[in-house]
Amino acid sequence: MDSPGAWTRVAAAHAYWRITGDPDPAVPVLLAEVDPDWAGHPAVPVLEAVRRLGEIGAPAAVAAPLLGRILAQEERLGHPFERIRILADEAYVRTLTKALERIAPGAAVGPVPAPSKEPVPVPAPARRRIFGFRRPI
Repeated sequence: MDSPGAWTRVAAAHAYWRITGDPDPAVPVLLAEVDPDWAGHPAVPVLEAVRRLGEIGAPAAVAAPLLGRILAQEERLGHPFERIRILADEAYVRTLTKALERIAPGAAVGPVPAPSKEPVPVPAPARRRIFGFRRPI
């Protein structure tokens, strides 16, 4: 659990908890990987650490306030995620909500934000050449 690699630390903490049933050494290691300013880049194991904290459940109660603050943020992911940012954020929200429900039932339930009224830009239809003519795809 003191490996220099973040993914290895998360896996080791999870394995330790699964083998021994003792969450005390594992929870701080997993919690250290949960970065509230995570941009969403998949090279960092934040999502995996949140998932593993949720598996531990109530013994990981110390993580509930941080997970709740992240869930309440208006914008969670800063990585551009070309064309999948909303999907990535929704997956993160589902993971946070599920983890919070297992750690502190009822903590993830809160007011649902109203949908944005801003117009969504629609890309122009793609065109390609077929036999020298331009036709919509």
